[in-house]
Amino acid sequence: MNKRTWACVVLFMASAGMGFSCMAKEAGEARELVRRILPRQAAAFQIEQLEPENGHDVFEMESVGGKIVLRGTTGVAIASALNHYLKEYCHASVSVFWGDQLNLPGPLPAVPQKIRVVTPLKYRYCFN
Repeated sequence: MNKRTWACVVLFMASAGMGFSCMAKEAGEARELVRRILPRQAAAFQIEQLEPENGHDVFEMESVGGKIVLRGTTGVAIASALNHYLKEYCHASVSVFWGDQLNLPGPLPAVPQKIRVVTPLKYRYCFN
């Protein structure tokens, strides 16, 4: 990941603590994150917002109409959904330390059933 992309990821993560009122902005930033990381496959993803569950971040992912739908309560939650999808379904990764492995299969694998993850953590920050 180049320095500019890394700086964008850090700024994106820092903005995640601004609360649900900034979700529209964060969803837009999440879309841009997908475009930066996966420029050729970005159109295959759809980004949506979710409400927190008992004050905790949530992410979901599923396949709908040929698209991979990533949902989250914050930008960090949506980025977590993308990371989970890349890791579990594409066997790919984005890493600051070891370099990216983004040789994705084509077509992108479908998510066979909806996945929902609620974090047990009250506070979330980089690398936790």
